[in-house]
Amino acid sequence: MWQFPDEVAHFSQVQNTIEFGINSGRFTSDEIVFSEKKLGMYPDKQGLNSYSFHPEYNIQYSDTIIGIDEQAIRKAGGRRTYEDGLRETSSYPFLYYVLSGQFYSLSYHSDLITRVFTTRLFSVFIFTATVGVAYLIGKTAFKDKLLAVTFASLLAFQPMFSFMGAAVNSDVLFNFIFTLFLYGCVRVLKSFEDKLGWMIVVASLCLGVVTKQQMVIGILIFPFVLVYHYRALKRIIQKKSIKYVGVLVLSLVLIVSLALVPGNAKTILNYIRETGKGVEKVSLWRYLYDSLLRTYRVVLPWYWGVFKWLGVTLPRWVNRAQMLTLLTAGLGIEIYWIKKIAKKTFQVATFSDVVALFSIYATLVYFLGLTLWDWQFRNAHGYSFELQGRYFFPVIATHMYLIIYGLAKLCEALIGGKYLKVISGVLVGWWIVLHSIGLKTFAEAYFSLSSWNKFSLQASQYKPALFKGDWWYLWVGFAGTSIFFFYWLFVTSIFSKSKT
Repeated sequence: MWQFPDEVAHFSQVQNTIEFGINSGRFTSDEIVFSEKKLGMYPDKQGLNSYSFHPEYNIQYSDTIIGIDEQAIRKAGGRRTYEDGLRETSSYPFLYYVLSGQFYSLSYHSDLITRVFTTRLFSVFIFTATVGVAYLIGKTAFKDKLLAVTFASLLAFQPMFSFMGAAVNSDVLFNFIFTLFLYGCVRVLKSFEDKLGWMIVVASLCLGVVTKQQMVIGILIFPFVLVYHYRALKRIIQKKSIKYVGVLVLSLVLIVSLALVPGNAKTILNYIRETGKGVEKVSLWRYLYDSLLRTYRVVLPWYWGVFKWLGVTLPRWVNRAQMLTLLTAGLGIEIYWIKKIAKKTFQVATFSDVVALFSIYATLVYFLGLTLWDWQFRNAHGYSFELQGRYFFPVIATHMYLIIYGLAKLCEALIGGKYLKVISGVLVGWWIVLHSIGLKTFAEAYFSLSSWNKFSLQASQYKPALFKGDWWYLWVGFAGTSIFFFYWLFVTSIFSKSKT
């Protein structure tokens, strides 16, 4: 339990929201504190627990499926008491905590362990919905449905993204909402008069600002759509269309109003306002240089997978393989656009090209948005927030799109477009292997993999009854069979279409 990043803080906010309401403070309940002390998760003065940056650390396991301190954690009360005084609860906008709190309430009268796993179910459903939205993006951007499935598969099997998809963390809902926002943008890019696309953009912006403050970056991303359709926008303004202009103005007012919900505005202003006294300032250019260097050395490896509280990453050869994949995709994009510009055919770009340009723009804007925020935070508090790879998952759809797009363009340039579907099959196959490596890396960081009996015994501890003992045969078998069946259907569809 508590293996996911910041899960204690987010679960504590869920609990406080259900027990006391939305604005319930940052104190952590005594039952959570008790579990942290027993499981090596209690933070020190620097906010680090026994696992942080210590891959060798692990709790002591018992010789049964019941953990040494499991019964004590189950029997511990104090969900409404705060005698310890620990302030580890997150303080994000309310939407995720109200919604996930409904799952928490389903097991309200159960023990802490059961409530944690019940609350995680909400994240699993939202993660699945995110993959579904990714398929819709791919279906809109690509002509071939197979590429849409490839696109969604890259999200579903990205190791760190799927790992976070089961956590009690508002990132899960925010990733879904931002992916939905990107889907709305792609729809409006395709047709400026797509009413459903406009509704999705406005709704996702409104929902986003009451989930996480970073949604304001979306307001900076959407102008790409307006610039692309500047002629249609110009006609609307010239005609003084009350309907369209009125909707735009009302939407903007609504979004700003939600962003200024009491507490939200204060949080945003506190983050971006320089309040540090006696703090040595760092110039923007110096910080950007250091940030790009850290992105290459730390953020990118962590993007693919970092577990056990920043103590365990994927094998080095895997990160190198992924870096090679990114470089290859980047080379494909570069070659394609250099040829296009040289032939002066830029103006007749296909829609997939437009989405690629939008993806590059959205990726850069989101990166710069977080980087500039962290620069302000560094100059205000004297230390960096230390951006992690998972912080960029709200725009993971643009990342995966550019990988597919770049590899597709390189394939067309070198061996012809007829082999594109085979490349898709290999790419999805590698992503499934990547996902499996991520699962193995996570599992061996916490449990012994020397034998099935030892693994299932250790993995059963501090879990609900459905994740104990022989139930692991079902879950592992179901996951393996499902993935195999999916890939078999995927590959079969490739060769069946190749013959026609």
